[in-house]
Amino acid sequence: MTFSEATHYLNALIDYEKSPDFSYATAFKLDRVHALMAHLGDPFRSFGSVHIAGTKGKGSVAVFCEALLRASGVRTGLFTSPHLVDFRERIRLNGAKISESLFADITTEIQSHVANWQVDHPDDRLSFFDLLTAIGFEAFRRSEVEIAVVEVGMGGRLDATNVLVPKVSVITPVALEHTRFLGPTLEAIAAEKAGIIKERIPVVVAGQKPEAEAVIGRVAAGKDAPCTWVGRDVTFDETGEPWAVRLKTRSVDGVALKMQGVHQRQNFATALAALDEIGCVPTEAVVQKVAAETIIPGRMQVLPTRPPCMLDVAHTPESAACLAEGIRQTFAGKQVTLVFSCASDKQVEGIAQILAPVAQNVVIVPMSGPRAMSIDRMYDAWSRVHMRVERADTISAALDRLKDSGPDDAWVVCGSFVLVGAAMQLLGYSPP
Repeated sequence: MTFSEATHYLNALIDYEKSPDFSYATAFKLDRVHALMAHLGDPFRSFGSVHIAGTKGKGSVAVFCEALLRASGVRTGLFTSPHLVDFRERIRLNGAKISESLFADITTEIQSHVANWQVDHPDDRLSFFDLLTAIGFEAFRRSEVEIAVVEVGMGGRLDATNVLVPKVSVITPVALEHTRFLGPTLEAIAAEKAGIIKERIPVVVAGQKPEAEAVIGRVAAGKDAPCTWVGRDVTFDETGEPWAVRLKTRSVDGVALKMQGVHQRQNFATALAALDEIGCVPTEAVVQKVAAETIIPGRMQVLPTRPPCMLDVAHTPESAACLAEGIRQTFAGKQVTLVFSCASDKQVEGIAQILAPVAQNVVIVPMSGPRAMSIDRMYDAWSRVHMRVERADTISAALDRLKDSGPDDAWVVCGSFVLVGAAMQLLGYSPP
């Protein structure tokens, strides 16, 4: 099987990231993932892991954890989702995307098991994410990864990654998202996220609202899993440069993040707290280097275009609030044009209300795929809170307007991974 054939094979499987309608309880089943892993010899038992769930910041915490470990001399794996341009972004080996040949080899090995499983279980189909998780874990085994940093796909309790028995579990801020599948309340969603907590395995928890904190605390106590609370047991300076993180075992000084926003300070402190729990806190020199150099694609990423263009995957009201502050800081005095699109299950009214004050112009574009919100609904939501809202037929048509911008203009593309990935390609950039 070639890489092209492997990608075609995976894309033909059911993909719940793109499906607007499915039953969470029947679509997400760990028994079939365990059977798939057993076919490969349970590769996840060959490496240590940091397992990260949450609504906001889990991808950033994962990237920071991996970068800090790798800079400390640890051979790392990184598993994240979704991707922006190339789905090999989801599986990284010591900082590099998985090779096409290794991806194809592992997919070939898995193919026979999938065929047999589907014959024996015609009503229980293996999914795109099930296979991608298995490919990632097998790649980590073959590459002799020491510690893999693994981001949950959706939820936690039933997520394919939850076959792991990690060295530490991490839960980043929980917010209302995927309510149709995870539950209508913060408590219900927190319970799903807390499903990654394992017996007597330490857990680091960051930035929770009281309702979510109570649920996570109860689950951890019930599993005798010691909890470290970022903001209480671990603290960090919210102002000043450079700043410090005070961990349970030591203080780390001289932090000056390239990434903007207090939320990224919290994410960085959470990553350090997770590593502290497994005895891998980097030296101050490593911390300074990683903080100063790490850029996370699609997270308030400013491209050196003319005019400058910020890309951000903010798709909840909470992440929109962080983006709004980032726009104020980065583009003070600029005329900001905001290009927006989102999926049908997002709280577009809340997002629009938060971002409207920082944009002089808004351009709504349709998002591709069955989960896309209609352009009429997005336009109506934005029009209720902003006076200058336009539509564009495509993201390409929207970005064509950049060439007519002046020196006092700035652009922001936000709302979904799909939109940001498309914009990144059109602007000639790709995640390394």
